[in-house]
Amino acid sequence: MTLTPSATLEHLRLAVELSGCDAEVVLPSNHHVVANGHRLHCLDWGTAGRPPILFLHGGALTARTWDVVCLGMRTDYHCLALDQRGHGDSEWSPVLDYAPEAHGRTLVAHLATLGRLNPSSHGSLQHREVRALVSLLCAE
Repeated sequence: MTLTPSATLEHLRLAVELSGCDAEVVLPSNHHVVANGHRLHCLDWGTAGRPPILFLHGGALTARTWDVVCLGMRTDYHCLALDQRGHGDSEWSPVLDYAPEAHGRTLVAHLATLGRLNPSSHGSLQHREVRALVSLLCAE
């Protein structure tokens, strides 16, 4: 289900209120990039020039999982939340390859499109399910 911008803002306001977070409610910009042959969706919460943080969701979730966190951190960081392959508004793998190594290759390619070639040199917050993926990437 796709919400209108005004409905999305209303949902974000409610989520911020319920969380107790004291953050300005704004909409992120939506970006689509092709990385390693897959179209990925990324929410960019702005604040270019600040240290970047790439937020990765766990299984059965989307980039929207991080909305309130990104709103709370966007004044100090350039927050980017990625819909991983097969999740949210990102494209499904045509060969149904969702192994950690496949996710890793796609993530490295996505970081390259952002000009962030070394995942270990940037902040990253993620759910337990993808910690092994980030560890794998940082070892490269």
